[in-house]
Amino acid sequence: MKRYPIIIASLLMLSGTCSANSLCSPKDNNARILSAPSPNAIDPQWSGGSSFVGTGWSFYVNETVKSPTGLFAKGNLHGSRGGIAQKDVYVLLSEWDCAESGEEVTEGIERVDADPADESTSAPVASTPEMTGPLADLTGVWAHSSADCKLANGGALDKMTRFESKQYQVVGICGNNFEYLQRAFSCETSDVKKVGDVLDVETSCRLKDYDPEKKRIHVQVRGADAVRFLDSDFEISGDYVRCSRSYRCNQN
Repeated sequence: MKRYPIIIASLLMLSGTCSANSLCSPKDNNARILSAPSPNAIDPQWSGGSSFVGTGWSFYVNETVKSPTGLFAKGNLHGSRGGIAQKDVYVLLSEWDCAESGEEVTEGIERVDADPADESTSAPVASTPEMTGPLADLTGVWAHSSADCKLANGGALDKMTRFESKQYQVVGICGNNFEYLQRAFSCETSDVKKVGDVLDVETSCRLKDYDPEKKRIHVQVRGADAVRFLDSDFEISGDYVRCSRSYRCNQN
């Protein structure tokens, strides 16, 4: 199996320092994606009220631009799983932490070639220690179908607009957390009770910047790679199949 390095932002970030070839990460999920070097020039793909960058995303700077309204960078936006989500956009540098780098950073994460015969081949993810926690056995990326898994594993979702990609409702699960990959919705779990093949889980979930909401949900484990979220009034519901067995928590 071949492996190729991809860019990540696991660096010591130097706030306020930036030049071409710098790699940046958003300070929070209020960072704006712009179509021009102006704080009000919100890119059309990011103008919706539910469209914003997760803290697991990164920005590779091609050039910096000074204007009367601030210091901006033009470059490529990378999704939380490494692929380029959008090229030639601008960001306001005061909303990002950047690290000086004369070349692309290649430490700590690898891209794994997908095997066309294996739909469960892992998408590019960071190397992580063995997961522990109430949901450890469910660690990985999950989607509603194997066809959706192919989109997630192949990086196709990162190339879509935020509006398009979030319709697929792809979920990442780790030891104590789960979250949507393309939306700012994440949950911490505790007090898991197992009743037959159903997990009764206490969750504390956050949507965007709203206060967390506590709720007990029920997840039916239908096999090693299949689950069903049983609560129709919960943000995540329905049948899911496992796309990969690795996921790095808190990407949003």
